[in-house]
Amino acid sequence: MAKKRTKPTIEQFNTRVRKAQARLNSEATRLGVTTAQLAIIAGLFGNLATAGTWCFLWELYTGGETTCTPNVRKAIKTLRGKLEKALSAIYNDIPASIWNDDDRSIFGLKKGTRTPPTKPPKIEEKIVPVIKNIGGGKIKIGCRTTTDEKRSSLAFGATGVKIAYSVVDHPTKNDVQDETKIKRQVVDSADGCDSSEYFQGATFELQLDPSDVGRELQYFLRWYNVKHIGNEGPWCGPFSANI
Repeated sequence: MAKKRTKPTIEQFNTRVRKAQARLNSEATRLGVTTAQLAIIAGLFGNLATAGTWCFLWELYTGGETTCTPNVRKAIKTLRGKLEKALSAIYNDIPASIWNDDDRSIFGLKKGTRTPPTKPPKIEEKIVPVIKNIGGGKIKIGCRTTTDEKRSSLAFGATGVKIAYSVVDHPTKNDVQDETKIKRQVVDSADGCDSSEYFQGATFELQLDPSDVGRELQYFLRWYNVKHIGNEGPWCGPFSANI
């Protein structure tokens, strides 16, 4: 069940209506508020010398038991309703694209389109891998940028690394003169790989089948951002390592 919105107290409304009137006057051109609309608010808000207006009644309302009579309380409650209705009509006329966070805060509303979060620039950095064979088909890979020579670290805008890989047989000869020998298998693109995985962070462990020990891992790497798909870096490779 949705939580019921709590109506502002009379004191909170007083603070809000004063800020709202000042905001509407100072930002009238940007917000598209008309002179007629401002005049309606000004007439209701009034001043200390104009009987029946908000400023006049508020002075009585906050003046203690002597001035805060039942009639004053009734009058200020009625006037609050009129101000809320007049302000709502103005807010509804303001285009959604015009609202900013200051407007929302001052008017106490959530209207209007919000500025979308800044998307990080497309990742251009390439990956330099450092590989360590742990054994049993497990390989540890640390990734760094071409400008960071000391340790593994993520490129700006990346949340982790994506790897595309295939496990191939080691060649015994690099030509096919002897057809009984195995021709060296080469994966020439990430799309041609058999598997792909994403790992958070700049260092990860790739667990291969223990039966692949003695074969060769051929792989490609790219910086990746799971929150901004399409913003990933270029595929780098091919790289290779003994399993």
